[in-house]
Parts: sequence; C-alpha cells; structure tokens
Amino acid sequence: MRVSTARFRGLTLTVLSLALTTCGDDSSEPTGASDSGPDNTVASIALSPATVSIEAGNTAQFQAQARNASGTVLSGVSFTWSSSDTTVATVSGTGLATAGSAGTTSITATAGGVSGAASVTVTERAPQFSGFNFSLAAGYYWDFYWSYEYNAVSGAAASVHSVKGGYFRITLGSPITVQGVQVFELLMSGDHDDGDWDYTPRWRYLGTDRHKIVGSQDGQTLEVVFDAMNGEWTGGGFWAEYTSETQVTASAGSLDNEFITTDALTVHRSAGQDFCETIAGHTICPNDQAWTFSESEYYKGGIGPIGLYSYSAYSFNGGGYYDSFSYLRHVGLVASSLPGAAGVVPTSPPWTTRSPMPTARANAAAAVIDGKIYVLGGELRTESATTVLASVDVYDPVADTWTSAVPMPAPRTGHTATAHGGRIYVLGGHDGSGGGKDNVWEYDPSSNSWTVHTATTLVLDGHSAVPLGSYILVYPAQIEEAYAYEVGADTWWTITSAPVRYAGHASVAVGPSVYVIGGSYQDLGIGGYYTKYTGTNLEFDAEESYGSPNAWTYLASMPTGRAELALAVVDGEIFAIGGTNADGPSRAVERYDPATDTWTQRFPLLSGTKDHVAAVLNNKVYVIGGSGYWDSFTTVLEYDPANEW
Repeated sequence: MRVSTARFRGLTLTVLSLALTTCGDDSSEPTGASDSGPDNTVASIALSPATVSIEAGNTAQFQAQARNASGTVLSGVSFTWSSSDTTVATVSGTGLATAGSAGTTSITATAGGVSGAASVTVTERAPQFSGFNFSLAAGYYWDFYWSYEYNAVSGAAASVHSVKGGYFRITLGSPITVQGVQVFELLMSGDHDDGDWDYTPRWRYLGTDRHKIVGSQDGQTLEVVFDAMNGEWTGGGFWAEYTSETQVTASAGSLDNEFITTDALTVHRSAGQDFCETIAGHTICPNDQAWTFSESEYYKGGIGPIGLYSYSAYSFNGGGYYDSFSYLRHVGLVASSLPGAAGVVPTSPPWTTRSPMPTARANAAAAVIDGKIYVLGGELRTESATTVLASVDVYDPVADTWTSAVPMPAPRTGHTATAHGGRIYVLGGHDGSGGGKDNVWEYDPSSNSWTVHTATTLVLDGHSAVPLGSYILVYPAQIEEAYAYEVGADTWWTITSAPVRYAGHASVAVGPSVYVIGGSYQDLGIGGYYTKYTGTNLEFDAEESYGSPNAWTYLASMPTGRAELALAVVDGEIFAIGGTNADGPSRAVERYDPATDTWTQRFPLLSGTKDHVAAVLNNKVYVIGGSGYWDSFTTVLEYDPANEW
C-alpha cells in the first residue's frame, strides 16, 4: 500500500504542476521545478537558419528551438519575435521575416527571459526588367521622328485627311539635385508640335535612381517615370499623363513603326465605348456616340523611352447626321548617345539638317555648278499671301554656308533651271500676274551675269527640263508635245508627243533615257472633276527615232502617287522625294532601279514637303525649301543613301 500511495502522491503533484502552468499563475514555480520531474526551464534559444540573405520583398521562415540547462529540447514553448531594424525586415509572430530595404538586421526569438538571434541581410531586389540602372550625363541626347495622321468626316460628304511628320531632339542640360537624386534638365529642339499635340515630355527634369527612371516637373519633387522592378507607372510615363490613380504595368513586347523596329517593354492602356452596350444581357443604347482610345509607350534598357503609339477616335450618328474624327500618332527613336541593352544601338537616320536657306522658297528651281547649288526664284508663301521671287541663293555643302548671286532678270516661279556646259538656263515660269512665260535666260557663274536668249515657241509653266547631250529636253505640264532646246544653236525643236500629260510631274535622265514620273490630272467623277494623283513612270528613249512609238515605255509605277515631287539620281538609281496627293504634303521617299524596274521604300522625309528642289553632290541628295500646307520652308536636308538601314 505504501508503494501505491507514493505513486498516487507523485501523480497528484504532477497534475497540479500542469494545472498551474496552464492557468499561467506567475506565483507558481518555474516549469520543471519539481524535484522529481523534468527541467523545463529555458536556458538557451537557437534560431534556424542562423544567417540568411534575401532580396527585398521576399520572405524567410525562421524556426526557434529552446533547450534547458542539460541541453534537452523543450516543447510547447511560446516565443516572442522581434527585428532590430524593421526598415530592413519585419517578423511575424510565427517567425516569418519579410525583407524591406537593403541592409542587415537581427531577428530575435524570446521566451522565459532568454533570447536567441539570427542575422538577416537584405539585398536590393533584382529588377524584373534588366538594363535600367544606366547612368545619365549632361549632353546625352535622344533623336525622335514622329508622324501624325488625322481623319475627319462631317455631314454627308465633307472629309479631311492629313498626314504630317517631323523630327526633334531631347538633350540633357545642366544637373540639379532633387530629393537626393541627380536629375538633368530636358532641352527640346526641332519640330515637336504637330499642330494638335506637343511631343515635349511631361517632365522638366529626368534622371535615374538605380532601377528607376525618375522625373520632376517642378524641380522640387520626384516621380517615377518607369520602375524596372515591377514595370509600373502610376499616373503616366514619359509622354502620357493619367490620373494619379491610374496604374499600368509593362510587359515584354516590340516596337515596329516606320522609324524603329526592336523588342521593347510595352506599357499599354485602352478604353472605349460603342454606340450600344450590353449590360446584364440587355443591349442599351444610351446615346449615339462611340469613342475609342489606345496608347502605348515603349522602353529599352540602357536607353529609356524609345517610342509612342497613340490612337483616338470619336464618332456620332444620330438624327440623320454623321460626324467622326480620328488621330493616329507614332514616335520612334532614331539615334541616341546611349547604347541599348543587349548591344542595341539606334542607327542615325540618313537625313541630316544643314544650315537653312536665307530665303524661304517653294516652287523654286535649282542647278549644280562647280560644287555649289544655285536656288533660283520661287515663292515666299504664307497663309495670307504669296510673293514671287527673283533672288538667287547659293549653297556650298562643304562649308555649309549660303551666299547670294545676282537676281534673275525678273521674278519667276514654276520655272526650271538646268545646268549645261558650266552655265544655268532658266526656262519659262510665271511672275504671279497670270499665265506662263516664254523666257530663256542664261546665267554665267564666272561673271555673275545674265543673258537673254531666243524665247520658247510656247509659254512654259510647271514643266520639267532635263539636260541630255547638247540639248535641254522639256516636258510641258499640260501639253502632249515634248521639246528640245539646242543650247549652242539657241534653237527650239519639237521632238515627240507624250502618251500622257500630267501637271506637277518631275523628270530626270539616266544614260540615254529620260524618266517622267508622277503628277496629277483632272478626272471626271460624281459631282464634276476632281484631282487624281498618279505614280505613272514613263521612259523616253532619246536613241529612238523622234516620233517613234517605241520612244515611250510604261514602266513600274511609283508606289505612292503624287505631284509636285522632286527627283534625284545617285549611282544610276532614281529617288522620288516628297510631293503632294490627297493626303496632303507627303513624306514618302521611294527609290527606283531602272536596271530591274523595281521600287523600294526608303526612310521618309522629316516632314511632309511639296514644291521643293533636290540636287546631288558627292552622292548625297540635298532637299531644299518647299512648303507644307501653307508657309514656305528655309529647310535644307542632306540625304545619304549609303546610311539607309
């Protein structure tokens, strides 16, 4: 019986000890204080893992193990968790640590007045999109081209379709420090306004902060332009500006427009409304309006912003009235001082802007003598008036400078200027008073003087002229016959009848052949005559007998029909540049190879241009003057076919 009594007594004490522990009575003896029970006093705590390195934003699970003085692992122990630096990492009540910013902290587990710790090193999280920790410096630049297309229909028939384009450069200016980050002022140059929208970025300052592209509008506060860690904008990017609540995330994609083709990070959003909507299975037509909006920005590691796509459209259809309009814009990077990720380096465009002409001119004439380009006459156009000019500007491409020569005997526009035997011959044109002229003027650069020759057998205006042998071949604008001026004899000849007659065409010679390309004509349609533009390409073979039907051959048509264009010949190939058609002033540049009778598209003009001149020196084409819809240009563009992509 004593044995049993002792056993019961021990059991009773043990149960009492457990009951006290469960009740949490602080006045009780520590766990395991019984002389005969196990020692449950916490003597040490160890954490596993003892050290850990994790990226910002990630987590790590810690386990704590308590032991008594004898080294026995204790079970059922509750731990209190803490972090010595919660900015580096925080820890939950279960030992789950969440990394914050880069640094080192201690994660501690405590029980029974005893603590154990582990070391956590937090590293900056690797960006989701690489290549965005590049550096910027004053003088770095981005060159962009843009194109803009507008379509509108109002009422039953009235419609407008216009296409524009341009070029601008963004350069980093002097740096300032904003919220501890160095940013650079953005300086704009070139044509960055399409008349409806300005392509100036919404930032006054731009910089990089590790994996982020940052901007400032006021020079005092920073905002994130692009975050490569998660690819997010909030409120907008480089050009686009949304409400502060709008968040858009980038995804891997590509940019492919007429200016640049490359893989790129794409940030896109779109919205819209149809004429009718389906709600809960029911079709509801609350109004007669429809609209759509779509916009994308494109980014490249090492460079930053490289392009923009923006499309918006609106239409209304109700009460027998229809109205609509749409805007389409493309922007593409063509050159930069920053190399792109994966070795991508933007290629400089084949067009270079040179010193502007002193006098704005459209519908002028040009000729090359002794390495210099003579630009003669033309029109000074504005939206309200047109002035016909007699002045002559002379361009030296090597020095990139302009000088003046003695003016023509009278103002002329719609004339031609042809270099022949070291002299320039100006034929026809008009002076703005109405009707073409029959003048033949010779300019001698050596004496800077003019001589008047035998008048033409007909008045000439809007024609084209090409030197060939001892002749200048003339193709009138609206007359079927073609003519030849024999330079040495000062005599005119009728040589052939052309199969078609187009206004605003252009012509050039390659070998014994003359190519008459493009133009416009009046075509009868519903409601009367309207202007139709052609890409017709006619070859005149001067070696054929004059008047022979074999003298003229129809060749492959120019892809973009247009009038008031310019032609240039480089290495036996013909470049058709600019002009105008139903879409307005054209940016098109297309190359024709007479050997294969084929056309290929080339890099477009910076902006739509018509009534300009083109001249070739040292295998480079110089496109000078012209106009858009209204004002005459002073622009001089140098085109290098060897620099085509």
